[in-house]
Amino acid sequence: MKKIFFLLFVALSFSAFSQTDSGDLEVYLNTKLSNMPGETGNNYKVPTSGELSTWGTIITAILADEITNARTQADAVNYQIVEYTNTSLSLNRIFYVLEEKSTQTNYWGTYVFSKTPDRNNLILQSTHSSHDFNTGKQAIYAFNRLNTSALFLNGTQRCNNSTASTCAGTTTVCSGVSEAFKVSDMAHNTNNMFQKTTEVLFNTIANSVFIQFTGFLKTALIHT
Repeated sequence: MKKIFFLLFVALSFSAFSQTDSGDLEVYLNTKLSNMPGETGNNYKVPTSGELSTWGTIITAILADEITNARTQADAVNYQIVEYTNTSLSLNRIFYVLEEKSTQTNYWGTYVFSKTPDRNNLILQSTHSSHDFNTGKQAIYAFNRLNTSALFLNGTQRCNNSTASTCAGTTTVCSGVSEAFKVSDMAHNTNNMFQKTTEVLFNTIANSVFIQFTGFLKTALIHT
């Protein structure tokens, strides 16, 4: 009986740290956009200082190609690292997808790293993937074809959490009236994994360049 339990433990441990997948990377990532929580629900969780520290360790380990260590750290915050082979283009490139496990509790977003980037210092970001129309899809499309170093996608619609951010300024996007930005808005809050990942990459990758895909309200031009 002890041997059976031991073998079961080994099997479970192996499955927890051997996440692999393959297919069309764009389809894989666009599915995450489709499943993203909307503007209500308070799904987005504000990370603790300890979780932010662990996250920094995860990103540092990924950049150093220490994936086993990164997976151990990711498991502690309900995330996993999928080694994804993209077969949709002529070259079968490998990517590390840092994503939350299927039962989500944090909704901190999805972060993709190319194992062999063609543009080592270029990082693409989409802070409002599901709200600024098509910006998430555009970022995924560009990342897949440019093979940049990394891609960041937010985890919920920007109005998802009712707690106000400390960011200066106001917005009418969530309620139609002027109010503070929400903590679930990755472009207007620095206490999150989006910012933490940006800081680690900025301090690790020489001459790093970050490009955010952002949409604007469509209005008629007024000539004076």
